[in-house]
Amino acid sequence: MEDIRRNLSETRSTFATDHTDLTQSTPVIWAIDAFPSDLEMQLKTAAALQRVFPSTPIHPVYVLSEDFFMDRGYSPYLRPALKPMAFKAVLRILSETNLVHVKKPRILIEPTSSKAACARRLVRYARKLGAVGIAVGSHARRGLSRFFNGSFSEEIMNSSETPLLIAGPHADEKGERRDEQSRFLGEGPKTIVFPTDFSPACAQAYDQLLTIAMRTGAEIHLFHKQTYAVDPYVQGSMHMLGSGWVSIDALTTDIPEDNSREINAWTQAAADSGVPIRLVNENFREPTSEAIVEYVRSLNDASVLLAMVSQTGPVASALLGSITRDVIRMSTCPIYLVPRAH
Repeated sequence: MEDIRRNLSETRSTFATDHTDLTQSTPVIWAIDAFPSDLEMQLKTAAALQRVFPSTPIHPVYVLSEDFFMDRGYSPYLRPALKPMAFKAVLRILSETNLVHVKKPRILIEPTSSKAACARRLVRYARKLGAVGIAVGSHARRGLSRFFNGSFSEEIMNSSETPLLIAGPHADEKGERRDEQSRFLGEGPKTIVFPTDFSPACAQAYDQLLTIAMRTGAEIHLFHKQTYAVDPYVQGSMHMLGSGWVSIDALTTDIPEDNSREINAWTQAAADSGVPIRLVNENFREPTSEAIVEYVRSLNDASVLLAMVSQTGPVASALLGSITRDVIRMSTCPIYLVPRAH
């Protein structure tokens, strides 16, 4: 606990190289839950943060919905005490982690009990702060549970213009438990798997991934799967709303069989940046989400980061959401979601 207090009073961060444009005052926000029903999910998110942002200031932020507690029978007289209670609860969670470079937690007040409103409140705060990312844990619920309970993390996915780091329910299953987190200190992902259709949206995300790879010394694996015309629709019909990595353009135009021009340009950009790159072509007719997850598992590497392009908005959600959600549900590594540029 003493280490946490010291970290909260000091904001120190030294980045691995000069390749990144991040600064000591530019944090990644951890969308922490002060009163989680599942503490393990919070610890998985902490492990993902330590792996992907080992030298970046981490700013824990909890959005406190006072009406949420009032609706559940808490006395209105306790309303002034909720914020101090939440702050202490966040400190207790932080004391369970080995995170470094932790900034003082922030408790944001949201008057309503809406999860969507709480998520938008956090997204606005991240944008105002100029955060380099938002980290959040996701149970990736499906079916009626998801419909009735809603999803704080999914609302963030649908509304954020800031890159997201998501720890799914099976993240952290390759052995990087709490007592082993220290081996990731000062390190970062050594392999970045990037499923791509070589669309303009993926090209913009690729530039960001090159920056991460330069900072961490990671190798980028460009994972390209032949997408059949029916695939997005079939997968999209299996779930209700969400976000996906396949570009909207892929629904109205044929994906070129020959991406040699894009591949050459991306390979040259990696060479200019000193980043190793590998092209992986997948042509089996298994669902796209399963192909992605199986390839990541085949690497048998605990330092893998899976990077994807997120689609935002209801149209993209309805048609393509199942791919990203299924990957989050099944992946054993954290997922870095880059929002599609508007």
